[in-house]
Amino acid sequence: MTRPFGKDTLWLGIESSCDETACAVVRGDLKVLSNPLYSQIKEHVSFGGVVPEVAARAHLEKIHPILEASLAQAGVTLDELDAIAFTRGPGLMGPLLVGASFARGLAKDLDIPAFGVNHLEGHVAAAFLSNPDLKAPFVSLTVSGGHTELMLVEEGFRFTLLGRTRDDAAGEAFDKCGKLLGLGYPAGPIVSKHAANGNRAFVNVVRRLCADRTHLREFFVLANDDDVVPCLPLAVQPNLDTPDVPCLYAQYPVIRRFFMNFGSYTSNHTLPVYINYLDT
Repeated sequence: MTRPFGKDTLWLGIESSCDETACAVVRGDLKVLSNPLYSQIKEHVSFGGVVPEVAARAHLEKIHPILEASLAQAGVTLDELDAIAFTRGPGLMGPLLVGASFARGLAKDLDIPAFGVNHLEGHVAAAFLSNPDLKAPFVSLTVSGGHTELMLVEEGFRFTLLGRTRDDAAGEAFDKCGKLLGLGYPAGPIVSKHAANGNRAFVNVVRRLCADRTHLREFFVLANDDDVVPCLPLAVQPNLDTPDVPCLYAQYPVIRRFFMNFGSYTSNHTLPVYINYLDT
């Protein structure tokens, strides 16, 4: 029997959208009780990138041990769980199917509800776990492997898309740069390290302005493949020297200088510099 959701509600979160298997136990008051994770780097390193079929098989092997580790770390049992949330997409079809099937089957067995969660909305919602007092409105910058999006988040968890990459997302740009240069996998940390010592003035990369200023579709511009070597520092960089940012502030004055950043590529050394720039 499902109990009413409240501060004591125990949630199990399951993530399997790409190449990491994760299970977390979170209490209703937003306290994270456990969050073990298995990374599949060793499974994909010989391919130079994520292979969906290989990823799905790895999720099948690891999801149960990760669940057990999550429960042990949280000090709870399966019977104490009140609800399950799982990633329903976007992501790789095989890995998503593994997580969704596992979550729904477990929920049915425990007679508790299971909720599919949008991957990108999950990135934004995670801000409230580390910042429980966070209040809307604010702007979220989601920088994950396949998605780079700038969204206005308002009361009631309502979203307005302000801009996103038209072609490759930040994570994909890092991976492609690394593969072109033979830097190994995962390429993100390696590219970021080299970018810190790059010559930003070596070549002038053309920055395109938005065709429609009311929707910042190209707020981010990525270096072309031919520019990768001399422009490593520019691999991921907002158009801060164009009118886009003033335009953004003028159109959405409720932003109040809040720029939150989430996703697997926000650990890139270059990105926080620009986030701080925007917040001044």
